This record gives sequence, structure tokens and C-alpha cells, in this order.
Amino acid sequence: FLAPEFAFSTLGALVPIKTGAIGVSVKRLGFNQFNQTKIGLAYGMRLAPTLSAGIQLNAHHLFFAGEYGSASAITAEGGIIYSPNSKLDVGFHILNPTRTKIYQDNQSDERISTIFNLGLAYQLGDMVLVTSGVEKNIDADFSFKAGVEFEPIKNITFRTGMASKPSMLSFGMGYNLQSFHIDFAFTRHEYLGYTPHFSLSYVFGAKASSTTETE
Repeated sequence: FLAPEFAFSTLGALVPIKTGAIGVSVKRLGFNQFNQTKIGLAYGMRLAPTLSAGIQLNAHHLFFAGEYGSASAITAEGGIIYSPNSKLDVGFHILNPTRTKIYQDNQSDERISTIFNLGLAYQLGDMVLVTSGVEKNIDADFSFKAGVEFEPIKNITFRTGMASKPSMLSFGMGYNLQSFHIDFAFTRHEYLGYTPHFSLSYVFGAKASSTTETE
């Protein structure tokens, strides 16, 4: 978000191995007086030709400046993806199924959110990808989501999406330059206003793979 108190950043890596892939990520939200950090270690693999699954262990750290101190917790999350054909993917994901606590005293009992997600993605022709889903935080209302990705020119992608609760609209574009993937986006949150987003990723060996496929 534009307010420095809500600054969000993330860094991640994904490494393929013989039986699947291993991922590591670091996410941080906040500023020097209050911030949340989440470190994740994930593993995913294909269970069958049409079914894939993954799990992740997370270390959470919550920091308050002054007398409030800090707190830490460990959570897990996992998901599955079912792909009955080359155009359709259906996925389910759950975060913190054990309802782990991050902070507790005589007056409060703070738990890390337990969130369920169910979604699907459908490739509508060569240029259009349509997505939709529903999210349920057990402490909040259902949120319905939908999005469209349009690739009119090779390596240039336009995206738009929405969510119901809280109400959000998003617009963005992406550009693939050989091994580099660059993405820009803006979202509008009903309470927090406009937020810019930027991501940069690098795929090792992508240029060599692309050359091999062309040949």
C-alpha cells in the first residue's frame, strides 16, 4: 500500500528436483515500529498425471516496538491441483488448519488466520485465461474472486481482476524478456485506496530451453 506502515515485500526461489520442486520464501509486512515476517519452506510433487500436491511449513514473527515485544509461531499450509485436461485446472488450498496462536495473554487470544481457497483456471483459446475462486477466512465472510489474463502479443500479458470482500479491483501487465519476467499492477482497495505492485523474477536455463524448443 502507499502508506509506509503497510509496505509489503517478498523474496522467493523455486528449485526443481528429481521428485518435484522445493521452494523457499520470505515475506515482510509493516515498518520499523510494527512488522510481520513469514519464512516458508515448501515441497510440491505430481502424484498422478492429473493431480499435483504441495505442503509448506512457515515460521511467523510478529514485532511490536516498545513494551509489547514480539511473538513467534509455526504453521503449515497445503494444497492440491487437479488438471483433467490441458485447459482446466481446479485447486484447493488451506492455510493454518490447526488454528495456531501467535499471541496470548490474560486479555487476548490472537490466532493466525485459517483460510480456505477453492479456485479454477480455464484456458479460453490461445490468448485468454479465465480464473475464478472463493476464499473463506473462518473469522470473516466469504470473498469471491475472478480474473482474466489476455496475451495479444507473445510475451506481453494484460491482466484484470476483482474480489468481493473486501472489495478490490486490479489491473496489470507482464513482460517476458527471455529469462526475466517483469510484472506491474495497481489495485484499488475499498478502505486502503490504490496500491502499486512490482515483481521481477529470473528463470535459470530459460533461454537455453527456449532455443532447444525452437530447433
